[in-house]
Amino acid sequence: MLRLNSADADFAEKFATFLNNKRQSADNVDNDVKEIITQVQQKGDVALKEYTQKFDGWDAEKLRIDPSDLKKAFDNCPRSYLNPLEMAIKRIEDYHQKTYPEGLAYQDEEGLRLGMRYTPFESVGIYIPGGKAAYPSSVYMSIVPAQIAGVKNITAVVPHMNGECNPFVLTVLHHLNITDVFAVGGAQAIAALAYGTETIPAVDFIAGPGNIYVATAKKQLYGTVGIDLIAGPSEILVVSDAETDPNWTALDLLAQAEHDTMAQSILISCDDQHIADVCKAMDEILPTLKRRDIIEQSLRDYGAIIKVNDLTEAVALTDKIAPEHLQISLVDSYDFAHKIQHAGAIFLGKNSCGALSDYTAGPSHVLPTNRSARFSSILSAQTFLKQTSILECSNEGLIHLAEITAQLAEMEGLDAHQKSIETRLQDLM
Repeated sequence: MLRLNSADADFAEKFATFLNNKRQSADNVDNDVKEIITQVQQKGDVALKEYTQKFDGWDAEKLRIDPSDLKKAFDNCPRSYLNPLEMAIKRIEDYHQKTYPEGLAYQDEEGLRLGMRYTPFESVGIYIPGGKAAYPSSVYMSIVPAQIAGVKNITAVVPHMNGECNPFVLTVLHHLNITDVFAVGGAQAIAALAYGTETIPAVDFIAGPGNIYVATAKKQLYGTVGIDLIAGPSEILVVSDAETDPNWTALDLLAQAEHDTMAQSILISCDDQHIADVCKAMDEILPTLKRRDIIEQSLRDYGAIIKVNDLTEAVALTDKIAPEHLQISLVDSYDFAHKIQHAGAIFLGKNSCGALSDYTAGPSHVLPTNRSARFSSILSAQTFLKQTSILECSNEGLIHLAEITAQLAEMEGLDAHQKSIETRLQDLM
C-alpha cells in the first residue's frame, strides 16, 4: 500500500497525485458507449441480443425473465439464506419509511399560501450488477427506496454471464414482487431503459450501480432520462486510533478491498504504533481470505496509509478525499464526524463497520464515489421523488406584492409580465 506522511516536505504533491489517480480508465469508453446507445436506439431488441452475445457470451432467444423463473429461484432458496434476506429487507424498508419527507404548506403574512409537494416518479429502471460478481444486496438496496417512495412501475435489468444469473438475485426480485425483469446488462441496458425497445419499456428514471460502461451511459443519457448518481468502484476511509483493535481495522480495510480490484481502502491515523499493528494484522489475515488475489491488487494499486500529526489534519484530508464510506473509530468519534463536510456514509465507533452498511443496517449502500460526495447524496426514497412548489395568492397578497413585482418585471424589460400584475391590481382597486 502507498505510505504517506503529512510531515514530509513533498506530502502535498504526493497526496494530490494520489487523490487524482483515476480508478477507472475512460480510454475509448465514451465513443464505444455512444455507438452502443445509437445501435440500441435504432435497432432495439436486435441490438440488445447482438450485444448480449458479444459481451455476455450467450444467445438470448428472449430477454424477459419469466416470473415463474423468479419464483422457482425463491422456492429453491435455502431457508438459512432466505431468513436473513427477509430480515435485511425489512430493516431497509423501516429505515426508508422514516426518511420519507413531509410536504410543506403555510400561509405567510402577505396572504400567500405556499407549499411543496412530493410525488414519486411514474416509472423507474433499476440496474443490477451481474458481471464479475453478483450482489443480491444491491437488489434490495436499490429497489426498496423506490418502492417506499411510491414508484408503481419498476423495471429491473441484470446481465446474465454465459446465460446464468445468481439465483439469490432472482430470489430477492421475486420477494420484492418485481415482475418486469430483463436479462441484459451494460451500456445497452441503460440505453434500452432510456429509449425503450420492442420488449423493454422506456422509463423516466434510472438507478443502480454498474461498471464504467454503465456509468458512462448514464452520463450520456442524462436529460433523456433522469439518473441517480454516477457510482464507480467502492471505497472506504478508516480514521482510527490506538484505542481500536488493529485486527478490526485491518479486517475493515481488507473487506473493502475484496469487492473489486479497483476498490480502494485508506487508513488515516496519528499513531505510528497503531499503523504498524494494523499493517501486521493485515499481513497475517490476508493469506486466510478467499479473495486474496483481488485484495492484494486493490491494495497495491489504490490503497493508502496516511500518517498525520493530529486530527485537525485528518479532518482536512478526509474532506478532500470525500469518501464513499467514512469509518471513524476514535476516542471521540462524534466530535470528528461533526467537523466533516463530505462523505457518502459515516460509521461512528468501533462496532459500526462497513459490513453492517452493506447488508443490514438500514440506509442504502448505493453511495457517491470518487469524491462525488462533495455534491451528491446517498440513494434514498427522496431520490425517487419529484418536488413541486405550490402557490395560491389571495387578493391581499397580490396587493402586497404587485408593486415590487411589476418593478422587477420592468427592470428586466418583460412588459407582459408587468402588465399581468398591474392589470390584476387595477381590477382589484
